[in-house]
Amino acid sequence: MNEPGISPNQRDFFRIARVATAIAFGVTGGVLAGLAHSGSGIVLKFNFWVIPAVIAGAVVGWAYWSFILRRLVARQSGQVNKRFRFYTILLVIGGLLCFFYPIRYAIKGNVSDVLEGILMAFFIVGIVGFLVWSVARMLNRQDHDQLHR
Repeated sequence: MNEPGISPNQRDFFRIARVATAIAFGVTGGVLAGLAHSGSGIVLKFNFWVIPAVIAGAVVGWAYWSFILRRLVARQSGQVNKRFRFYTILLVIGGLLCFFYPIRYAIKGNVSDVLEGILMAFFIVGIVGFLVWSVARMLNRQDHDQLHR
């Protein structure tokens, strides 16, 4: 994490983002693996697949930020930027599918409530994504200003 060319602000941001994303993806993977159908709808049940799903989710989140850090340090264009866009789009699509997965367990009368919850989750995730993007831009701007003094 102590890469040359990375400011202390960026390093701290990457540490927080990497750990938080790994935890969030791990929890998401575990919850999706633990979903089960009951007579009343969706329930969470611990099963064999929860632990591997938590580990896989955490690895994906950690690897994504590691890729961003390597890309930032290398400052390469072309192939690296194409892979970054591809992985980001893949991650966004995967995240959207995670939101829609619980619909399969919804009772027909509750589908509208589930869709309302999904839309609210999209809204909240969008706000959080915007805040993370804003903080990253602010930190980069501060670093840029310090370099040009």
